[in-house]
Amino acid sequence: MPLYDFDLTSVNAQQNSDICIVGAGVVGLSTAVKLAQQLPHKKIVLLESGGATPDAAQAANEGEIIGNNAYALISSRARALGGSQWFWGGNSRPLQPIDFKKRNWVANSGWPISYAQFSEHIESATQLLDIDNSDWSNQHPNLKQVKLNNTELFDHTHFKLSPQITHTSEVATGTFYQSKQTLIESLDNLDIITHATVVDYQLKDNHSGFASLTIANLQQKQHVIKAESFIFAAGALENARILKYFTEKDDLNLPCRDVIGKYFMEHPHRFLNILVSGKEIHSKYQDYFGKFVGSAMHQARFTLSENFQRQEKLNNCTLTFLPSDQKNNIKGAFSREQVLFVVALMEQEPQASNYIQLDAQKDIFNIPKIKLHWSLSDQDWTTLKKVSKTVDQFVGVNRLGRSFSKTFNRKVTVRGGHHHMGTTRMGTSPTEAVVDKDCRVFGLDNVYMAGGSVFPTGGAVNPTINMVILAQRLADTIIKKHAHE
Repeated sequence: MPLYDFDLTSVNAQQNSDICIVGAGVVGLSTAVKLAQQLPHKKIVLLESGGATPDAAQAANEGEIIGNNAYALISSRARALGGSQWFWGGNSRPLQPIDFKKRNWVANSGWPISYAQFSEHIESATQLLDIDNSDWSNQHPNLKQVKLNNTELFDHTHFKLSPQITHTSEVATGTFYQSKQTLIESLDNLDIITHATVVDYQLKDNHSGFASLTIANLQQKQHVIKAESFIFAAGALENARILKYFTEKDDLNLPCRDVIGKYFMEHPHRFLNILVSGKEIHSKYQDYFGKFVGSAMHQARFTLSENFQRQEKLNNCTLTFLPSDQKNNIKGAFSREQVLFVVALMEQEPQASNYIQLDAQKDIFNIPKIKLHWSLSDQDWTTLKKVSKTVDQFVGVNRLGRSFSKTFNRKVTVRGGHHHMGTTRMGTSPTEAVVDKDCRVFGLDNVYMAGGSVFPTGGAVNPTINMVILAQRLADTIIKKHAHE
């Protein structure tokens, strides 16, 4: 595998390839590996804006959040080999069947593919993330999950933590690139070019798709990369920003033009309740804090039952029970061992009012910066309030202790998970989506989007494994296309 640092070396003035992938995070890298393995006679080129680690290119992430200003955009994702896995906690769980269905109480919900089509790639994605136990059942046989007297409100679930993290840990293997470096370097038909930021495109003669992309570095050196197919795997903010910039600067008349950048979603994280008991309860919930099964840390959680979601018309939601901090106990009346915090990870309703706007200010590559409009809808707030009250009921019915729900103030910023989704959403029509069920951009016959940007809804689980699942499905589409050429 040739690895070029565009800052230090030259590549061919016109680098020809069969498939060009933009973004060397886990989505782009895992897609590149599969394509290189199964299409050994095709040339794959993978472009990365940053270097081996996050560096000066990070400045191109600068932008502004208008509304729920929960974090700085510059630090919400990484430009480097491995992408945002540099900041990843490893939390993993596939989406649920209900997440793919049209729900009349969640605006703009419904996927153009079924859960069955999606689930075909769960096992391969699990293996790619080095999670060696593919048992994704709600009640894991090796976890001690509390006995429930009533499951009408919440069901059991569990998450796994991939070892592909960069945190200090005895099991951490680093990013996908670091953990799979030997495999990646063995692929002779895969070229990776770092410090190569996409700044322009060229159309095919018949304007049916892209013919090439122009890359640049911070020293303004440029080269052209030609390919037959292009996959953008740069994250939901960058995928939309690049496509929107190309469309607007040249008045590119794509049928999905008005949808690009809209329907941004996050996973609102909210401290909902304090759970207390007259006796020590931490040992009872130990597996909710985390337990190793095989090579993966597992964490028991609760999820809002499908029946209750339908009955009360709520977004999907999962609950994490965390050990308390002594300083935050209720007026010091309870010991640390008697208190748990209940934190929600909630699905956000996709709304066109949450969108990416191109700023008049330019970044270090002379591309417009992002203005991200992001707020919670009435449906989102209704779900948070109802779930908090439901926790009180759930705790009482199942004799888990006593629950104190938090008060809600819409003026308070709601924390997100740096889970960017939805900005080039998948659908059946360019009036409501940017890509079709195969992740191909409407109006372009050889341009595809990969990653969280194609999610029509986000479910109530961390997005990384689901992004990899969809990328494996996209890779199959590309393989079929190029295998016949």
